[in-house]
Amino acid sequence: MNRIWFFIIGLAAGGAAGLLFAPQSGRATRATIKDKSVKYSKDVSGYTSGKARHLANKAKGYAHEVKEVLTRGKGGEVEVKTYI
Repeated sequence: MNRIWFFIIGLAAGGAAGLLFAPQSGRATRATIKDKSVKYSKDVSGYTSGKARHLANKAKGYAHEVKEVLTRGKGGEVEVKTYI
């Protein structure tokens, strides 16, 4: 647990030192931070929405396969697939 706190404190100290010795003005640094945070939040949002859409489609496919197996009944020939 101590290592985590030392890491967090070091990270904060490094970030503060980087801002203090930055070659840009405070206004330019804040604008850069804002632009990058907006860009990365949009990237993450797009990635998560794409993954959510993919998982929803996959779930619909599995539901369709289960429905198909249940409508055939136990006597029909059904190929059992293993999904990992």
